[in-house]
Amino acid sequence: MKIIRHTRKGFTLIELLVVIAIIAILAAILFPVFAKAREKARQISCLSNERQLGLGIMQYVQDNDEAYPALRINDPGQTYGGNGFETDYWWSQAIYPYTKSANLYVCPSNPDTGPVCPNKTTFAPFLHESYAMNSRVPQPHGYFSSEIGTMASVNEPAQKIIICEVTAEMFPSPDYMWPEISPSDMSTFGFAAHTGVENYVFCDGHAKAMRPVATATPFNMWGSLGSGSNGYSGSGSACGPTYDLNCDTPEPAMVQGLAQLGQRYQ
Repeated sequence: MKIIRHTRKGFTLIELLVVIAIIAILAAILFPVFAKAREKARQISCLSNERQLGLGIMQYVQDNDEAYPALRINDPGQTYGGNGFETDYWWSQAIYPYTKSANLYVCPSNPDTGPVCPNKTTFAPFLHESYAMNSRVPQPHGYFSSEIGTMASVNEPAQKIIICEVTAEMFPSPDYMWPEISPSDMSTFGFAAHTGVENYVFCDGHAKAMRPVATATPFNMWGSLGSGSNGYSGSGSACGPTYDLNCDTPEPAMVQGLAQLGQRYQ
């Protein structure tokens, strides 16, 4: 009887190394793609959060004679930061009865959130946030003015920012207009880690993703902080020395800071 033997041919070392090299090349190509896709998903989730916050602000406005929530509600006679006030609660806590979820205030790409404090409310929890308010909207004439901004006071609500993303360093004072004074502060406090894009809420309640510098040029979507009227050493205002939400002229220092912010997250 003739015996038939079957032999198996194995991989040579060269063939194995070639396969490993191909896998490594494919991984190097695909991993960045996967990372960008994951970040895009997080950005969409963040944008959804901001849409909900925008709806909460609009509901608040409808229930309060078209007035925006104040940046902070103060208790006169107390001491807060040396300015004679102690904050009872912030804008985010004011709209919490409409949003009803602390998770909406946290960007999934920015887990290092800032605490909003103190909290004396009975209608809102202690919040950790990734978002801050443009202080020119609720207080168009400065922190110590009694006038509260309304929808009627905004010439172009769809073109003026009310909420943006910030780092934890901005807290416990969730206010984003200080960086106009210093471009380096703006690039530090802003958050554009969605592959160089930041999400914004506008005064009409809609949310949009934009590159930071596009919010200041050719059209100023922030308004003017002014110079000198707030007691701080400002860089000067293109619209004069007063607070002006409806200033459309780009501020040189703001443009510079937002450009640095975009470059930081490239």
